[in-house]
Amino acid sequence: MPLDERARGRAVVVKVAFVNQPWNPFLPPVRSGSIAIWNDRVARVLARDHSREIVLLGATRGHRAIRTAEGRLRFCAVPLGFGPSLERWRERLGLDRDPRRPRLLARGVYAGFARRALREAVTERPDVLHVHNLAQLLPIARARLPDARLVLHMHCEWLSQLDHARMHGLARHADAIVACSEHVAATIRAAHPDLASRCVVVHNGVDVAAFAPSPPPREGRRVVLFVGRISPEKGLHVLLDAFTSLCAARPDLELHVAGPDATTPRAILVDLSQDERVRALAKWYAGDYLAHLRARATALGDRVRFLGAIPQDDLPARYALANVVVQPSLYESFGMPIVEAMACERAVVACRAGGMTELIADGTDGLLVAPDDATALAAGLARVLDDDALRARLASAGLRTARARFAWEHVAAAVRTVHDGGGR
Repeated sequence: MPLDERARGRAVVVKVAFVNQPWNPFLPPVRSGSIAIWNDRVARVLARDHSREIVLLGATRGHRAIRTAEGRLRFCAVPLGFGPSLERWRERLGLDRDPRRPRLLARGVYAGFARRALREAVTERPDVLHVHNLAQLLPIARARLPDARLVLHMHCEWLSQLDHARMHGLARHADAIVACSEHVAATIRAAHPDLASRCVVVHNGVDVAAFAPSPPPREGRRVVLFVGRISPEKGLHVLLDAFTSLCAARPDLELHVAGPDATTPRAILVDLSQDERVRALAKWYAGDYLAHLRARATALGDRVRFLGAIPQDDLPARYALANVVVQPSLYESFGMPIVEAMACERAVVACRAGGMTELIADGTDGLLVAPDDATALAAGLARVLDDDALRARLASAGLRTARARFAWEHVAAAVRTVHDGGGR
């Protein structure tokens, strides 16, 4: 029975347990990892409602479970186990390679984490179990929590890219399937039409209080800012080519790269993709991608700065220094730096790929250019850098978009609707 029907006519406290994806350690304060941040921020908004009790389950690299509380939130991080490390070595050695059944996503790889996390969930007896990406947890959850509403939240295309029969067998246990973008939702509906009615889009969000407008950067230099992981699909090699072509006529230009060296495993993105541009990224996995970028940037001297990982709390200060924010990705299921930049009232240039096209109205609150095209990217950046009026107009419109569509309060309201049985 939907929760809203159960609660009708009487006060009910609804207990919600979120399960973070296990490859990101998850304990407060949560300062990195887009899905970990999503869980933390949405949970904090939901917890303002005293009819909600929130538990957040995740992984720790240690050997013992860690339990803590912060305000009205309770966190539990359980040991990840050795399965993922062993499977990464199998992948590197080329063992058991089947593109549609990558070992890192095999049911047994995260069995230890799943067993421990679900043991905690059974103890909590949640009304709603909200699982990110790992559909393999659902059959066990359904068996152990038969009365709970199961929500599978997809931030990628695995339900359509992996073996369809197997993924359908897992996803059918979900009462609702949330997609982080219409792009992801469309792939799920096409692959599993009988589950289409369970699929709903809930975009990611941004803290519009923390990511807030600041005065324009001081004169003397102009900064192009990239925020994100350093990984081939992020298109930094394309950005370096575009930036190099801009430098000769703009001696005051700098490129700041803010993000960790964290390459997406080839098996769970490049090898699964049907996009030829993404599949062509396989060539970058033969060596050290960051080392290649650094070598390529040497000719530009100190005009290219690799800043490393930046804690979430420190990112607004980085956006404040930027004249334009760029998202050159060949693939993004969403693109959180775009909405962060908008909330900071900074103009954005992004690629027409994946979920990014849902965030920007081209020419209104940002610019969209062709992906994997250094010439197009350079042209888009030049338009924004060289036209003060355009840059200000895009930034102002982007701020309105961020506040109207992507504030965490809007996201949490949509999530609550899904938890209560609506949206499908």
